[in-house]
Amino acid sequence: STFAVFFLILCHTYPFRIGLISVLTSRFKFPILTHQLYISLGIIIGGMRLRMIFVSANTNVWTNGLYSTASFVHKIVAPCFYASQFRAALALGEEKYYTKDTWIATQAR
Repeated sequence: STFAVFFLILCHTYPFRIGLISVLTSRFKFPILTHQLYISLGIIIGGMRLRMIFVSANTNVWTNGLYSTASFVHKIVAPCFYASQFRAALALGEEKYYTKDTWIATQAR
């Protein structure tokens, strides 16, 4: 859901409307990469949990070392993910991303 909101905000920027998507992705590379990492880890952890519960009938998932490690890494990545999304949202709130004149002025510097 946070990526959908981030993508919708990106879609309304001036560079996106004129086709400078590569400029936006290069400026917001870290939020995009942290989102991919965070979601991938969440999917892996969810799949491991479902497999342990349904296939192995193991209801105590914390006894599996791989699951515990993956969950720990997911919890460590979470603050980086949320901070990068927050900073990206604040950066995208700047006027330079929405009007032609301010975009050209910032690029001319």
